[in-house]
Amino acid sequence: MHCFPATRILLALALCLGFASPALGQAAPNTQVGQPLPAITVAGPITSQDAATLGLPEGQAFALTDIRTPFLLLQLFSMYCPHCQREAPHIKAMHDTMVSRGLDKQITLLGLGVGNSAFEVNIFREKYALAFPLVPDKDFAAYGATGRVGTPYYVLAMREGDVWKTLFFHEGAFEDADAFLNLVLQKTGLSDSK
Repeated sequence: MHCFPATRILLALALCLGFASPALGQAAPNTQVGQPLPAITVAGPITSQDAATLGLPEGQAFALTDIRTPFLLLQLFSMYCPHCQREAPHIKAMHDTMVSRGLDKQITLLGLGVGNSAFEVNIFREKYALAFPLVPDKDFAAYGATGRVGTPYYVLAMREGDVWKTLFFHEGAFEDADAFLNLVLQKTGLSDSK
């Protein structure tokens, strides 16, 4: 889908308005606890650093099932979403804690920039100094597969063979990094690796 910049901005703002007011016609999530995560292929591009972190080839499209850690925490965000902007320092703090405790070896944190180009995703990454993989979902593929949810939106899934089984999903900001990480650990059954 090719969009002019103004159209893309309006679509991204509509994502955030849909989150702020469910009465505006927001769809129900396609992610249900205990069910497989919808098949999502990410067109990318993926940076060399993100590819190395994910264990994937640089610049190529990939399916979420290509990620090989036992757990996946997927974050749908938009650089234009004010909720996502306020949330960014909290997700950064949570990721920093995951890394310091060695939890990043068990749980992959992956951000998908809904309706965002690679340029927009990189602006968001740099502005908030985010060190976990962020990739564009320029054509709204992940957004559509997850049910056109508001942003930010989180899905925690566990690998079962070649699929991701949904353990938990959360729409909206969490604002307390420690509490959210503790919830993630509770849902996965993991404890600190230290």
